[in-house]
Amino acid sequence: MNYMRKFGNAGRQNQIDTFCRCLKISTDQSSLLIHKIEREMRKQETLAKFALQKQQEEGGSGELDKKIILQAVAETERKEGKIHKFIRLNWYWEIEKLRTEGLTWRAIARFIKLKHRQKISFSFLQKTFAEIEKELKK
Repeated sequence: MNYMRKFGNAGRQNQIDTFCRCLKISTDQSSLLIHKIEREMRKQETLAKFALQKQQEEGGSGELDKKIILQAVAETERKEGKIHKFIRLNWYWEIEKLRTEGLTWRAIARFIKLKHRQKISFSFLQKTFAEIEKELKK
């Protein structure tokens, strides 16, 4: 099994060739052998997964639950997107100036598309601008 894990990233044909050379068997036999080994590995991984789940259900998972909760919380925190960051750093003051001149969000989105060659929906622009204003007022 360690052999398969070691060469798991190699191509299928490379695995078959290696088995043929090392074990001195035909390609059909080596292909069948690889298939059986892979099936057994999946079976063992499934059994290990079930054993872990059973251990967790029996109450030995206090520390593990805390780790899972922390991971879930970390995943819910959103990362700032590329365009959101670009608006915040480069276009915020320009958009604010256009808004004070009375342009609509749709017109500003068209302006950005023409001047900066970046297609942004007006609703995304409006939402992002509101978030940035909220951050600046803090």
